[in-house]
Amino acid sequence: MIWLKYNARALIYVVLAAFLGAWGGYELRGSQIDTKEPMVEVPEAQPVGHIGKPSILPETEVKLNYEFLLCGHVIEKTEKDGELTGLRLEDIANKYPDCRVLEFDEAHVVISRELERYCPKHYILFLDDNNKLCILHTDEADFEKEVVTVLNYDVSALPEEVLDLLKEGIPFESLEEINLYLEDAES
Repeated sequence: MIWLKYNARALIYVVLAAFLGAWGGYELRGSQIDTKEPMVEVPEAQPVGHIGKPSILPETEVKLNYEFLLCGHVIEKTEKDGELTGLRLEDIANKYPDCRVLEFDEAHVVISRELERYCPKHYILFLDDNNKLCILHTDEADFEKEVVTVLNYDVSALPEEVLDLLKEGIPFESLEEINLYLEDAES
């Protein structure tokens, strides 16, 4: 009790100071919420080394020219907002080392690729390392070569010159042509 008698005034000042501090903090917080500025959308940040370098935008027209060296056919594809969107010139060179970029700006991009294979219009009959006759075709979506089928065919009856051609691969325009060729080669 004696302590309270001598320190009552100090205790009142401490309680009053705590109350005023809490009230002042609450008022400051409330005033900041009311005066907040509207949110501003910040564009996506680019690494410092890439600022100012053009890239393919979603509205950029990208023209891809594929030249198939084994048959000489050319296929052109045009796209917007495709798989190349967001890429810069060096990104394209890394993704497709065999390409040549003929034009590159925000409106138009022209890329030329030379592929050492036949185009999707052809089926290739060839003899693999195990002396099995296979049919190879180029996929129209990504222009990668894929084995369509392995034929159950006895190649021992074929003449040597036909076997040499098959080791290189013989192009045909349809599977029916392959059947006709094999029937003629046997006779």
